[in-house]
Amino acid sequence: MLGVYVIQFFIITLVGMINLYFVYKYHDVFSLPVFLILLSIFLILTSVIFFNVRFPFSLNPVLNKLFEMGNGWNIVRNNEKILTVSIVAIIIQLFLGVLGTMIIYSALGIKLTAVQALFLVTISSLAGLVSITPGNLGFAEAVSVLSAFVLGISPVQSLSASIISRAISTIIFFIIGPIFSYILLKRKKEWEE
Repeated sequence: MLGVYVIQFFIITLVGMINLYFVYKYHDVFSLPVFLILLSIFLILTSVIFFNVRFPFSLNPVLNKLFEMGNGWNIVRNNEKILTVSIVAIIIQLFLGVLGTMIIYSALGIKLTAVQALFLVTISSLAGLVSITPGNLGFAEAVSVLSAFVLGISPVQSLSASIISRAISTIIFFIIGPIFSYILLKRKKEWEE
């Protein structure tokens, strides 16, 4: 299902570029490096989506993962149900991310507009594309701090928000993870019988 990542990052980069315009319009902030990164990823993904490209196997593990995503897209592209569910899930994920970001920053006494929160969420979502450390630990927080700095939020405030967000995610993971593992293992036993 790596092909779903193509549509996910396509939507995120598209929303990110549109959002960057609104950040500039309403907050008079623009970051050329962020725009160029978003545009580059968007153009690459557009070519993968609209041209039926088959990528060869590569010995480079990073390239090979990207090629697997592109080849996976060729499998997923004709399945309307998967595409529809994926697009709806991505939009819900962005909405909840904006809501969560606004709540966390508000708890720290920082008022964010929805436009600013969407900027932070789209950039943080793209950080998942580059997973340098397990769980993107440290890298995701660094990206959050840098993207918040573009908006004029101090590194101390944005790092505090990132740590709170990471703690909440970890708690949710440890609560929900075992529950769903139990449900899946129970169903596996039923299917095997």
